[in-house]
Amino acid sequence: MEELRHNAVLGENLYINRLQNGLTCYIMPKKNYVAQTTMLCVNYGSVDARFAQGGRTYAPPKGIAHFLEHKMFEDAELNLFDEFVKQGAAVNAYTNFQSTAYYFNCNEQFYDNLRLLMRLVTTPYFTEENVEKEKGIIAQEISRYDDITYWRGYFNMQRAMYATSAVRDNIIGDAESINRITPEDLQRVHSAFYRPANMALICVGRFARDEVYKIASKAFVGMPENSPTERLRGDEPSKIVKSVISGDMSLSKPIFSLGFKDTAGRILKTAKETARKSAAAKVLIDILAGASSELFNELYRESLVTTPISLEYISGRDFGQVVFGATSSEPERVRERILSEIEKNCRKGIDIARFEQIRNKHIGRFFRLFNSIDAMRNLQADLFAAGDANADIFGLFEAYTELQPQDINVRLRELFREDNHVLSIMR
Repeated sequence: MEELRHNAVLGENLYINRLQNGLTCYIMPKKNYVAQTTMLCVNYGSVDARFAQGGRTYAPPKGIAHFLEHKMFEDAELNLFDEFVKQGAAVNAYTNFQSTAYYFNCNEQFYDNLRLLMRLVTTPYFTEENVEKEKGIIAQEISRYDDITYWRGYFNMQRAMYATSAVRDNIIGDAESINRITPEDLQRVHSAFYRPANMALICVGRFARDEVYKIASKAFVGMPENSPTERLRGDEPSKIVKSVISGDMSLSKPIFSLGFKDTAGRILKTAKETARKSAAAKVLIDILAGASSELFNELYRESLVTTPISLEYISGRDFGQVVFGATSSEPERVRERILSEIEKNCRKGIDIARFEQIRNKHIGRFFRLFNSIDAMRNLQADLFAAGDANADIFGLFEAYTELQPQDINVRLRELFREDNHVLSIMR
C-alpha cells in the first residue's frame, strides 16, 4: 500500500510503496524539474562476506560485490551502455560497504530507461570468458587504488580498528581474491541478494507513480523462488586491534587518518534513534574540528595542517566510526591536539552558541540538498541500505532540527574513549 509522507518545513513529498513482489519504492516528485533520476539499490555490499542459504554456508572471495556490479552490465543480446545513450540517459553504478547501486539520469524517455535498468539488474549473464576478461580490468582498478595515498591509509586504519568485521577489507578486493571468482560464485550471490525484497527503487523527478509501480512489478515476474538468505556476522569486539599503523609511499608530507570506533551508533531499534545518533555525531565532529572551529584555526596558524580537516561519520549493520583526516608534517601532534580538544569538551561540555551555529549549518545543508535530485536519491539509498526500509530523508532532517546540546554531550562520551582510536599514517 502506498504511503504519502510530507514535510511541511521542506515543502516536499515522499511516496513509499512496498510492492507485492517485496520491492520497496521511494518516489520523490519534482514536477518543475526537467532532469529525472532513478536508482535501484541492492542491500548487499562488501561487508556481506558470509551468508547461509538452504542449509549451507558460503564465504565468496573478497571483492565479489564490486565484481558483480561490473558484470551486471553484461548482456547476452545488448550493449547496455549504448542502449542507455540511445535513450538519452547516463548510467552508472557503485559498490560500498553496505550496498550496490545502479542508477541513471535522463531528461526524457524515463520509462524506457527504467525498463532497461530493471533488465540490467535482473538479467545476469556470466560466462567463463567474460568473467576472466573482467578480472584483468578489475586488477588494473585495484592497482590504481593502491596508488591513492588516502585510500591506502584509510584501509590500513580499518584493519587496525576492526578485528572481524568485513569493513576492514578493501571493497574491491585484492588481486588474489578476485582471481578466485567464478561464474558460479557470481550466480550464487546474485540469486541470494538480488531479490526484490532486498532492493529499493528510488525515483526523483516528474513521472506517473502508477507507471513506475507497473514497470517495477513486471520486472521480477518469472524470477525463481529461493530459500531465505541469512547474513552471517562475526562478533566484533568493542576494542581496536592496534592504536598506530603506518605505511610508506615516499611522500613529501605525511597524510593521516585518525579513526574512532563507534559501538553505540550501530543500527539501533528504530530508524528515528539511528538518525538521531548519526545527526549528533556529524554535528559533534564539525563542532570539534570543522573549518570554523577554534582547533582547526589554531592548527592552521601553526602550519600543522594547511587545508581543512576531512570529517567522516559512517555507521552500518555491524560497524560505526568517526574519521578525521588531513595532510600534516606532524600527524602525531595533530592527534594529540584533537584528543586534547575532545577532553576539554568532555570536561566543560559543548559550547551552546557553537552548537546552535553548527546545527543550523547542517539544517541549511538539508534545504540545499533538496535542490539536487542526485543528492536526494543517494541519501535515501544510504538510509535503506543501513537496514531499515522505514527510514526516510525527512526523518534525518527532523533529527537535526530536534537535536539538543545534551544529545551532543552524550554522543561525545560515547564516541571518544581512551581505547577506541587508531592513527593511520602514510609517509
